Amino acid sequence: ATLRSKRASCHIEPNTGGRKRLNKQGVVKIATLINALVDMDYFTEEEEQDLFEHAVMLVLDKVEEILPGPIMRLVLETDFDDGVDDEMAETMRARLIEYVKKNVSLPYLDSTDVA
Repeated sequence: ATLRSKRASCHIEPNTGGRKRLNKQGVVKIATLINALVDMDYFTEEEEQDLFEHAVMLVLDKVEEILPGPIMRLVLETDFDDGVDDEMAETMRARLIEYVKKNVSLPYLDSTDVA
């Protein structure tokens, strides 16, 4: 599947202030991917899924605080043909990772899960 079709399957919807965000289906897909990669002691798979959906929402909320609408649309709606170049994408990715690590607390995940 192409990046465009993958993004299309994670529909976006308007958020407050005219911003766009992943809908519940997109959040579930991301959380399911994380759940497939991370196993947490003491929790069932269903409980882990709930925890990861919660974590995805916290991260998205924090990212939406700093990315203006046009940038969020660029991130969510573009593909390789009309998106930013690799260097800009890598720079933005690195900055977002640092920002999220400093500003999102997920105390139920250990350091290996958060990385």
